[in-house]
Amino acid sequence: MRPRPRAVALAALLVLVALGGLEIALRLARFDAALWYRPDPQLGWTFRPGVEGIYKREGRGHVRANRAGFRDSERLVDKPDGVYRIAVLGDSYTEAMQVDVHRTYWRLLPARLQRCGFAGGKDIETLGFAATGYGTGQEAILLETVAMRYQPDLVLLQFSPADDVQNNSLFLAHEKGRPYFLLDPKGVLRLDDSFADRPSFQSHASFWREGVRKLSDRSRSVQLAFRLRDTSLFGEAQAGHGADYRPLPLLPPRDERWEEAWRITEALLVRMHHYSARNGARFALFTAPHPAQLGEQPVPYAEERIQGFAKRRSIAAYSLAGALKGRRDLYFERHWNEAGHAAVADLLAAQLCARQ
Repeated sequence: MRPRPRAVALAALLVLVALGGLEIALRLARFDAALWYRPDPQLGWTFRPGVEGIYKREGRGHVRANRAGFRDSERLVDKPDGVYRIAVLGDSYTEAMQVDVHRTYWRLLPARLQRCGFAGGKDIETLGFAATGYGTGQEAILLETVAMRYQPDLVLLQFSPADDVQNNSLFLAHEKGRPYFLLDPKGVLRLDDSFADRPSFQSHASFWREGVRKLSDRSRSVQLAFRLRDTSLFGEAQAGHGADYRPLPLLPPRDERWEEAWRITEALLVRMHHYSARNGARFALFTAPHPAQLGEQPVPYAEERIQGFAKRRSIAAYSLAGALKGRRDLYFERHWNEAGHAAVADLLAAQLCARQ
């Protein structure tokens, strides 16, 4: 027996009323689960341009992406006269959604650098290029395809010893939907960007999924649906590691795959260093200690290896591990709180000013 038109209309009306009630309830409860990222065929994922919301996983930060798809103010590509630009690349420590953007270490850095005359009287401008989960390979691609267009005078790379080495290995990383670099028999880096041809990536990049992401900007109900069903990066329900997590890359390589991940990482750092120099920019990196390092004695293997490698290759490298040792009060769960960002800005400014 076919349902009567009035019954169908009534059922549809009830569904609409229920959805409307859910939407109102979610807004009254201040539920906010913005879909921050979108698939990108070059980088794996990027911020969605213009996306805005409140991030509540650790701390509480108001987050908005600019038109270029980064958590930063709107920026002119052409560098203004009298401006010294610093392009800051990194992962979630630099993206720093746990705090408001004006309290991140890289936004606090210019004022501290100007006190020591770092740029010879020029106005100092820091540009943020970062996304959660990025490895050094993605950061190298981002530098070469986007960040260098902004004509930075200094490229500052935030390196995470706890996971960057693993994220640089196609065989060791958990997230496969990104580009990877491999070393050929001659030790030359070769890009593998086959992830963009996989059905899972194509599904996330489909016109329909992009439409749903845009709809989520206006609907808390859609955000809730994604939160409940999707555990991928694009659904934002990502699992994190607590402060008691002891990351393997802090330890010496346990087999040939880990050693190869280190060699790839080191080759990528050299690539970024040389690319910056060819384009008239200085290159420097600093390590962002994971909370698991704060009580570590002696200095973890990863810190020693990065610092030693950088010294041999004449790459400016700053370690924060010693200065932050024991300072659990500067962290939320895994990432820096506001006091932590201020402390990092102070430490970086002191080291940059000392080596200018």
